[in-house]
Amino acid sequence: MSKITEPFADILKEELKDPKFKKEYEADKHKLESEVASMYARKISGPCHYADK
Repeated sequence: MSKITEPFADILKEELKDPKFKKEYEADKHKLESEVASMYARKISGPCHYADK
């Protein structure tokens, strides 16, 4: 197994210079942020009572 000597932030910075990579990265980042927001909203809203009907 090889060691990673370059910090991830530096690798990501270089990869984001590629327009195709950047577009896909931003889309994935947006999907992840949306999922996290949905999970948080469900958590704070409590149990779902309408599902019992």
